[in-house]
Amino acid sequence: MDYIKTLPAEITVNILSRLPAELILECKSVSKSWNRLISHHRSFNQVYLHHLFHPCADSGKLSFLSLNEIGRFHYFEYNESTKFQKTRRVNMNCPFRFAGSCNGLICVAQESFVCICNPITREYVVLPEFNTGSDINFGYVSSTNEYKVVGVGSGKGWRNLGDLKSHGLLLSYRGVFTNGALYWIDRGSKVFIIFELAEEKFCENLKLPPSAANGGIGVLDGILYVAVGVVVDGVERCFDIWVLKQKSVNHEASEQQGLQSWSKEFRIGDKELLAVTKSGAVLTWPDKYINIYDAKTSTPRRLVKSKNHLDGVYPHRNTLVSLKELGEEDIKVMKSIEIEETKSSEQPSKQLPQHFQHKKFNFKKACGI
Repeated sequence: MDYIKTLPAEITVNILSRLPAELILECKSVSKSWNRLISHHRSFNQVYLHHLFHPCADSGKLSFLSLNEIGRFHYFEYNESTKFQKTRRVNMNCPFRFAGSCNGLICVAQESFVCICNPITREYVVLPEFNTGSDINFGYVSSTNEYKVVGVGSGKGWRNLGDLKSHGLLLSYRGVFTNGALYWIDRGSKVFIIFELAEEKFCENLKLPPSAANGGIGVLDGILYVAVGVVVDGVERCFDIWVLKQKSVNHEASEQQGLQSWSKEFRIGDKELLAVTKSGAVLTWPDKYINIYDAKTSTPRRLVKSKNHLDGVYPHRNTLVSLKELGEEDIKVMKSIEIEETKSSEQPSKQLPQHFQHKKFNFKKACGI
């Protein structure tokens, strides 16, 4: 430590900012000087996010949040060498609906309750009341460093951006966010309805791939995809995966809808895709399972089986993004509440480590709801 204390602050910041979010929080307890650098240094968060999302920092590790039918969130990581590791549970203790994850912040909703929180720093902010019986969506505008929540419905205290009926009537159950915009399928008109977050306006509709009006939608490594069911002998046997590709490498030109096209990439047995590994395999989550597919041969291999049905599995990266530094005023911090250890009904598969590293919060009690 005596040697480390002699390093210039910028070098120490550069070193510490390359650590995982959980370790950085532990480093704050090592010394007062490290605490000051992490908490108050003018450029720590910028350097940290730069390292985290830089292409050269890609280690092949993928991380996710899963939500099961009994309202429990789990955070886990996966890479092709060690499989699943660092599994932690965040016990929400009530049936929240997951609205999205951006840069480590997550948005959850229940009835009139909409909340943005960082599960690592435990900061959270409750938004003005909104009728969450309708769709709630969460996205990020990089040009202004703003996080935005968009609801389809009627709410109090939210800015009204217009009537969606003029844009579509038979929307898909949920929208998805990628590349600065929200996407919904209008099953009646068989188009994608696009809402651009930075300008807060609807864009020109995008045509769907063939036979995709009833397909599932999602985002795969930042690219919009549609899973179109393939029916054999009257039964939906598998899914063709179409992705939206750019025809031009020019950044400004490629953002125009006319320079985008659909490409059928592969056929697999599941429609809920999570990520593509470095080797080109595809992770999926059907029902209680997490599978890995060889995209070339469409051959699946089961990685994990959960005893409880999975309501959703979502790509998520733990970060130190601070709601307070984003300008939010009514910030609260969840208190860590110990939950009595009971025999879990969710047994890990043989591929998982035998011990879980639990990090538990009773979100309902911690937030006072």
